[in-house]
Amino acid sequence: MSIGYDKTDVSIKTIFSVGIISVSILVVIIIASAQYFSTVREEMIDEYILQPVSQKLTMLRDRENHQLATFGIIDKEKGIYRIPIEEAIKKVVAEK
Repeated sequence: MSIGYDKTDVSIKTIFSVGIISVSILVVIIIASAQYFSTVREEMIDEYILQPVSQKLTMLRDRENHQLATFGIIDKEKGIYRIPIEEAIKKVVAEK
């Protein structure tokens, strides 16, 4: 056994091949991660933002729309009445 250093050269072909394979694997991982997070984001948007409206909210909106579109008595003793919003707008415009 001799003491000294290794007299053979490094294989450029091997280093270049390992580098290309490493970069290729990295690119595949980046593309797969981007696709995964894009899919998860779309699923979360569908689940939390575009989910069906609750029945209570639908009933509330229906009741509010009914109150905005019909006549009614708020307080008969004080003479407070409800008129449809369209009628109220017409009256305000007519006053000006």
